[in-house]
Amino acid sequence: MPELHVSVGHHRGSFSLDAAFTVARWPALLFGPSGAGKSTLLRIVAGLDRPDTGRIALDNHVLTDTQQHSFHKAGSGVVQLVSQRSALFPHLSVRDNVAFGIHRLLPEEQRARVDEMLTLLGAAHLADRKIDRLSGGERQRVALARALAPGPQLLLLDEAFTGLDGAAKQEILCELTELLARRHVVALHVTHEVADAFAIEAEVFLMRQGRIVAQGPAQDVLASEREQMLKVLG
Repeated sequence: MPELHVSVGHHRGSFSLDAAFTVARWPALLFGPSGAGKSTLLRIVAGLDRPDTGRIALDNHVLTDTQQHSFHKAGSGVVQLVSQRSALFPHLSVRDNVAFGIHRLLPEEQRARVDEMLTLLGAAHLADRKIDRLSGGERQRVALARALAPGPQLLLLDEAFTGLDGAAKQEILCELTELLARRHVVALHVTHEVADAFAIEAEVFLMRQGRIVAQGPAQDVLASEREQMLKVLG
């Protein structure tokens, strides 16, 4: 699996982002409180925003290099972003939503790719449904299928499973873990929920005030957060 190397600086108003880290395996979670800069960092990696300084690369494939004035375009296919709001097209069927990002393929290739992605994500039976007839978990499966259809090298998940019940979320995360490993896709999942990290035994990058302050297994990096959560629960 390729490695994601990130070293960027970004300043807006009173907020300062200065983050450097390497993602070498999945599951990898970017964890931190609201306002830590998680979504800002993910938007920069996705190519939606440009950093003031820094470099982002997948192994030797440079995505962004401010010194060279080189910036990759969001939605290029190499990097795919899935957020809490799945941004699916309600007037299209599930099949047409998944096919949206692979219109350059021949029709028969499109059909085969869509069928493959929906099957991999346990959503083949939804192919002809409209989006407004799907549950929250089904929508996220379709959003993942659409993101993976172009064959990205990097998948970014921005609070993508917030709002799903615990069982549905854990099922999708476990299935996604196996799928990404098979397809050699680098992934980074942004979350503020401690349970997510422990459920999939993730490598955690802990972010506070725009900086990565710790990295390691969830049981090490998030031990104090888990204790606080258990106290609140009871």
